[in-house]
Amino acid sequence: MYANGMSMIISRVLNVPLGTVFTWIKRYGKRKYEKLVDLWSKARDVVGEMWTYLKRNKEAFYK
Repeated sequence: MYANGMSMIISRVLNVPLGTVFTWIKRYGKRKYEKLVDLWSKARDVVGEMWTYLKRNKEAFYK
């Protein structure tokens, strides 16, 4: 999320009310956050699979 000062600057530059900027951040910022959560969960799953693979191969190699 943007800091309050950044929102005020965006409001001044675009010449729109501050409430409009807060609405934009609330509406569109959430989508980016959800996308980030999805990407992080995919990365976590891939890393988990890699560790499982490495552990199995290590155990097979050192038997």
